[in-house]
Amino acid sequence: MTLLKTLVLASVASATLCAGAAHAATLTGLFNTGVDALGVQLADGALDSHYLLNGAATPIVYTHPAYIVLSDAKFIAEQANGGYATNPNTYSLAFNLAGFNAASAQLSGFFAADNYATVFLNGHQLAQDIQSTVFSNFQSLTGFSATGADFVSGINHLSVVVTDTGPPSAFAISGLSGTADFAGGVPEPTTWALMLGGFGLAGAALRRRRAATV
Repeated sequence: MTLLKTLVLASVASATLCAGAAHAATLTGLFNTGVDALGVQLADGALDSHYLLNGAATPIVYTHPAYIVLSDAKFIAEQANGGYATNPNTYSLAFNLAGFNAASAQLSGFFAADNYATVFLNGHQLAQDIQSTVFSNFQSLTGFSATGADFVSGINHLSVVVTDTGPPSAFAISGLSGTADFAGGVPEPTTWALMLGGFGLAGAALRRRRAATV
């Protein structure tokens, strides 16, 4: 096999391997509770506009001395004093997977609730804490995660159903993050660099051979 053929085949193979590899991107629109658009904790009594309460209302940031203190989130409630008119309450966060491959998506985080809660993604149950009146539910975090089968193309809904056995009531999500591959497997800049570098080497070899022939 000639040097030229070797270089061309190597460059094509490198580009193919890179293009076939997963290129996961960070999902946008995922927010912990009780923070602003930059992830900075809001003041008590502020509205958390990222979440919807029972499909319509805006929850309120609420702090109680018995609750776990989080560095990246705060608890949110139906009312500013932790009270409520509805029980259980459903808090939901919508995020968009347009432009991503939903089957490749993943998401994870932690929650705490007063008194107890169940976490869903698009109706799929992800996790729940102790379904009873126990202090550990709001003094520690419970993990949850989702994989490709839990996601849908377009708008997704992360929901938390919080049940209380006596006021106050609130919940928090901390450490929420997720990734997904771009739809269509568009090569990233590193892929294009490998492709161009390979073809550049092939072109240089061809020029050298022509010069030697002349």
